[in-house]
Parts: sequence; C-alpha cells; structure tokens
Amino acid sequence: MKTIAIVVSEMDTGGVSEALIEMLRHFDYSRYRVTVWVALGKGAEHGRLDSRVQVRYWGEEDPAKALIGQLKSGHLIQFCRSVFFRLLGRLYINTNDKHAYYCVRSLPNIDAEVYDYVICYQGVSPLVIPNALHRIRGKEKILWIHGDLGREDRLMPFCRKHYHRFVRAIAVSAAARDLFVQQYNYPAERTAVFHNLVDRQQILQQARQPLGHPMDHPAIVTVGRLSPEKGQIMIPAAMKLLLDAGCDARWYLIGDGATKTQLQAEISRLELEDRVVLLGRQENPFPYMMAADVYVQTSFSEGWCLTVQEARILGKPVISTPLPAVMEQISSGENGLICRDMSSEALSEAIALLLKDAALRQRLADSPGGASSDPAAEMERLYHILENQNGEALL
Repeated sequence: MKTIAIVVSEMDTGGVSEALIEMLRHFDYSRYRVTVWVALGKGAEHGRLDSRVQVRYWGEEDPAKALIGQLKSGHLIQFCRSVFFRLLGRLYINTNDKHAYYCVRSLPNIDAEVYDYVICYQGVSPLVIPNALHRIRGKEKILWIHGDLGREDRLMPFCRKHYHRFVRAIAVSAAARDLFVQQYNYPAERTAVFHNLVDRQQILQQARQPLGHPMDHPAIVTVGRLSPEKGQIMIPAAMKLLLDAGCDARWYLIGDGATKTQLQAEISRLELEDRVVLLGRQENPFPYMMAADVYVQTSFSEGWCLTVQEARILGKPVISTPLPAVMEQISSGENGLICRDMSSEALSEAIALLLKDAALRQRLADSPGGASSDPAAEMERLYHILENQNGEALL
C-alpha cells in the first residue's frame, strides 16, 4: 500500500479545503494510506474529511526549545543545521516569506515516517512549503497549484529555486498550469492538470433544503470568502449602477473574511444597506444559489472556480469576471456571460442585460451544466500522475 502525506496550512471553509475534502471522498483506500498534515489549531473543517484519512498536526514549535533539545540529546549535526538556518532567516528578516521559510527549515523532522508521496497542497504558503520539502520525509515531493502563485519580483528567484525541488506539479486548471510554467520556468513536461471534483447529486440534494434567510427577487447571489482576490469590493458600486439603470434587485453575499469591514463601509457610504445583503458564512450555500435569478463571480483571481461549477449544476445563469480559468468553464453567450473587464461597470452591464432579458436568462440556464465527468475515472488519472515514475511527459 502506498502512503501519501498531504500538507496544508489550514482546513477552513474556503475553496481549497472544499476541493481537498471532495477529492479525499473518492480516494481508493485499499491502495493508499493518506495522512493530512495541518497547522495546529487550524483544522476547523477536518471533521468533514473521510474517516479513513488520518489527521496530524505540524505545530508552532518553539525554535529555541527545539535547539536546546537537540543539543541536550547530542544531535549535534541537527543542532548546527538548525542554527545555520535560523541565522539565514535573520539575514532575510525584512522579507517575511523568506524569514518564515528559514525559521521552519531550522526545525527538526516531524517524525521518522517516510511517505511514498508528500504533496504540498498549498504552494503559496511560506510555512507549508518547507514543511513539505524538509520536515516531512518522502520519496517524491509534489506541488499542487490552485491558482496564481504570484510573488513580489524580488521573491521570484527564491520561490523558483524551491518550486523546482518538487518532482511534479499538479494544477487545477490549464490556465493555472500555464501561468506557473511561465512565471517560474518550471518544465512543462513535469506538470499535469487535475480539475477539482464536485458531487452533482450531493449539491442537488443540499439545494433542496429550506433557506435560512428570506430572499427577494430579482436576486443576485455571490458565494465566497470575503477577501481582496475575490473582488466583492466591486459589488456596492455595481449595485448602485444597477439601480441607476432601473434594475430593482438585491444582491446577496454568502461568506465571511478579511474585507467584511471594508465592504460594509462601502455599502453604508452608498446607502445600499437594503440592497446588498451580507448573509455571512453558511454551512449550506446551495439553497441560496438555487434561489438566485443570477449567480455572479466577481473574482480577480481563480485557479478553478468551484462556485461557477456548482451554480451551473444548479441550472443558474452565471456571470463572471474575465479569468482564464473561468473561460475554461464558460463560453460567453453559450453557457454564461464573461464580463468585458474586471470593473463594477462591466459587472453591472452584464447583470442588467440578464435581468432585462428573460429569454437569454432561460437559454443560459438551460445550457448543459457543471462537471459531468466520472470521479472514479478522474481519480484513476490522478493515480497515474502520482505514480508516473518512468519519465513520460504528464501533459
């Protein structure tokens, strides 16, 4: 039986955690023993993982205590190594990502087990990368790419060096893969694409549950954590433009996060408290998506957009900002609409078009929706990618 360690920083309610939970629902546990390593105190959603998955924690270990412990136990090589990386981290104290990397790099191995595959499932994190590369032992190290891993220009050579230590890179979309190859000069033949899985039947079943909050119509719905890259900050201005254009609608936002206060301030500034409704985090967002007249994705960046797939499965007309990954999911005018650019004006124009044209709304809603691939077949393809040891190109 092959062993796999999947290293993450947290198990929260975001798309990365949802994608991992869904993928692990379909794993063949007669062939693989899977351990998820998550940061101590960051595993709020780990209870939703398949019961056959072992959950372990990499902690916020005190480096000073680790050094003293190595010295007392006579592990002089480890002690010297740890001191070296701590000093190296201090040299980069003005660059947080580098400092975090070398601080973790200075810590000893987490345990003695050697996995067949160690998957760095959140490659943008300067804490996950060194844990996956150095502290969790494995025969092969694999990087998983969920979207743009963009860094400051001064960090690109540093990140390129460490990303190239991974023998393979798996991306959730062709757009994410191509951008990664271009940005980091990573060999394209060592990359593969594996789309996030969705459970059509479970989504349809959950969507039939009652709403926890009443909704007025026409209803616009957006689901996602409130964070800068998700673009919800454009929504108040877009809603104001819709009202000015005579569209009597309400926009419901499901999710919570860092930009909530900023978003609330903008809603208040434009006096839209009764038009832009923040519903917060919902355990089951699908009844709200099902009740929507239009589903809108406002993101500035996406690797593979699960909520777009979910909205299409529910038969909703979808509008999205012009993201390469979403363009793999939507052909504008055929099964959704892609905005002309990433602005409040473009969002309002596309929404107004759909709200005023019932026939177009219906045609987009009736288009074949969502992912229809067989999860078992997709997982077999993933196993082939993981076990590719003969040097053949993955593309």
